[in-house]
Amino acid sequence: MKAQPPRALQTSADLEAMVAKAREASEFLKALARESRPPILCPLAGGEKSVSELEALLSQRQSTVSQQLARLRFENLVAAWREGATIYYRLTNEKVRTSWRQFTKCFARLGTAPTRRPRAAPAAISRSSPSSACRCRAS
Repeated sequence: MKAQPPRALQTSADLEAMVAKAREASEFLKALARESRPPILCPLAGGEKSVSELEALLSQRQSTVSQQLARLRFENLVAAWREGATIYYRLTNEKVRTSWRQFTKCFARLGTAPTRRPRAAPAAISRSSPSSACRCRAS
């Protein structure tokens, strides 16, 4: 039995739908393009967290965490709500949560996180020990 070739785009509506999905995927990946943003999404995949909880988990200053959360909120990846003086954040919806989990599974499968090599000594490249790309639960 012959394998069927991929279904060709039948109409301009199919092409428009594909372009819209590609744009949505591109916007998601652009929102993650700064290396300080994915570590913020990791704890939020497990449930909502306050800014101070994220600050402690990430060992970062409040201003740094808040700045990245503002950008993630602008990109509609996280939502915020306030209780008194405390602001809590959560992932916006199940689509974001599912996309994030698949993203982390992909990088966890690779076995090692990409490391930056020192620019001053390109000849002396050392191998680092394997580490997980994200320490959040990717299930």
